[in-house]
Amino acid sequence: MCLIDSTSVQLSSLSGKWATFSAGVCGAKAHIIYDPDADQPLYLMVTPSNVNDITAAKEMPIEAGATYVFDLGYYDYGWWATLDQAGCRIVTRLKSNTPFTVVDDLPVPPGSSILSDRSMKSTAAQTSTPATPPIRTAEGAVTNAHGAVIATRPASVPFASIDGSGLPYLRHT
Repeated sequence: MCLIDSTSVQLSSLSGKWATFSAGVCGAKAHIIYDPDADQPLYLMVTPSNVNDITAAKEMPIEAGATYVFDLGYYDYGWWATLDQAGCRIVTRLKSNTPFTVVDDLPVPPGSSILSDRSMKSTAAQTSTPATPPIRTAEGAVTNAHGAVIATRPASVPFASIDGSGLPYLRHT
């Protein structure tokens, strides 16, 4: 499993020629793919601080078959499709206004802290083609404090098979 995120770094005015964010403020952003099992970064890209997370992510190397965990800064259906085509699994939160229709309501084990487990298909205009694969969503034990739903792709990935080490990251970002 790999965590993808970024962090801002405030810089001195000596970096003003390439890292000026606004008048008198200089900064950079470190975009990182991190392996929590190895406790080390796998990839680092440094950009000016005004570069969006998804813009940098589209330049990152993709390891076919890997599981990537990321927050809402990487919410891009096209990029998700690229990861899906490479056989990757993704784990992320959904925006509360994401339009989906339920394809299948899946059984939840008795006594489980998961409240719902569903296969869903996006109805967003940019993803509403027949080839767009469904996603799997869960609400309950893996739901953050704001009530967000955790989603995975492909939809066939059972939540029990996902290493939980990335889920606290999602709950707190």
